[in-house]
Amino acid sequence: MLIFTFPNVAPHNIFVNTLNHKEIIKSDFYVIILNMKTLIIIQGAPGEKYITRAFIECGISTMQLENTGCDFSLAVKDSRPDLVFSMGFIPSISNRCETYGIPYAAWAVSFPDMRLFSSQIMNQHSNLFISDYRIFCRLHNMGLRNIHFLPPGFDIEDTRVFVSKRRMEISFAGRMYSNAGDQLYDSSVSLLDPFTNGYIKGILKAQETAPDRDIIYDSLSAEIIESLCHNCPVPNPFSISDMRYIYSEYMLRRKILASRRRHLLSSAALSHEVRIFTDDSLRIK
Repeated sequence: MLIFTFPNVAPHNIFVNTLNHKEIIKSDFYVIILNMKTLIIIQGAPGEKYITRAFIECGISTMQLENTGCDFSLAVKDSRPDLVFSMGFIPSISNRCETYGIPYAAWAVSFPDMRLFSSQIMNQHSNLFISDYRIFCRLHNMGLRNIHFLPPGFDIEDTRVFVSKRRMEISFAGRMYSNAGDQLYDSSVSLLDPFTNGYIKGILKAQETAPDRDIIYDSLSAEIIESLCHNCPVPNPFSISDMRYIYSEYMLRRKILASRRRHLLSSAALSHEVRIFTDDSLRIK
């Protein structure tokens, strides 16, 4: 049972259930409106087809708009939606919803996502649902009250088909972070001076040997951050997070995540049948 709520923008609340839409949580806090009109922004994000199907099964009038430069103003004028929704936070859509006074809900399920720290998440009409509890806690502790924790959902029927057709000992479905643009570190390492390069490699090695501790953030000194900003600037505007956190999460932690996934899956493949289902260009056979 998934509940999206807008306590500050009543009565625009939304009920979405990906398991059994006949079950309804009874609570004075949740106002369930099933005849609302929802405009879903399509951008090829994970889970879009499933959440769209869940909306329809709940009896919610659903319209779709490709996020490819289409005229948002015209779409709003024609459809007059009660809610705009997207899988993944889209800052530009958040700003437009703020202009038109339309509630906007975004469900972030793919990480790291640099857009989560753009200033637009503070827009009054935006509500952001995050499936990564660590990132949720950081944003919530910054005083943001339109941030909600929502674990990743799945479609039961599609999962049944997936399992029945792909029986194997071990399977992995998700990102390997191997596509172009996924690894800021790989594209920037040649631009770093020898000292910064060696220092960063040392941090990565230390973090890999201590996965239960967060070594990266506290190890990035002001001098190292200055060097990173000069040699490999982040091409995305941020307003609510410090640069140390940005490089920690989106440059170094993503590198470790990709390496760890490849190592674990490669190790498992030595003695088990492993299949990987990913949209990445690089795959482990």
